[in-house]
Amino acid sequence: MNLITSDAAYSLYPLATLVERTGLGMPNSMNGPNAPAAISKYIQRGWRIYFTPRPEDLERPLEPPFVLKNRRWIGDKYTWVVPLDQTGVKPRPPLSPGSQPLKFDPVLCYGWQLQPVSQHETQNTYECKTYTVQSTVFRYNYAFPDEKLANAIIHWTARQGKYCHLYIDKEDWMWYVSFSCAMIIM
Repeated sequence: MNLITSDAAYSLYPLATLVERTGLGMPNSMNGPNAPAAISKYIQRGWRIYFTPRPEDLERPLEPPFVLKNRRWIGDKYTWVVPLDQTGVKPRPPLSPGSQPLKFDPVLCYGWQLQPVSQHETQNTYECKTYTVQSTVFRYNYAFPDEKLANAIIHWTARQGKYCHLYIDKEDWMWYVSFSCAMIIM
């Protein structure tokens, strides 16, 4: 899994993706009509796709290549990050007059966790678990690897949004970029 933003290129599973050329299939990855052809394409290109972690992955679940059962964030210690040259690129402007300028790439606020699927017919099958947070006080939507953290942020945004919407015109809303995950991973 790799992605690129205006700030950097990220490889979320660099050992699996770039070194071992392996992938961990999720239970629902075979549901789509094109899934068998897509998986076959990767296998023909030399990839090994596992639908259950290998014994060595289960022995070391908190280590690469798959980092099972551990909360992950884009940009965490398991991610390979290649910063991009920002020469000539203007800094991100504030999202509104009342907002603070963005000091980090908001993509860093996306998290997930690979968790065992207990109800699945095959033991040691994993799924990618995230808890989505959407709010009118956030400019963007976020995914968190921890339900308790996501619920705390949802509770905060409900209170903050109530007062922002009552007293401030929409064009002046103070847009928040989730600061919680940036503080966690930095």
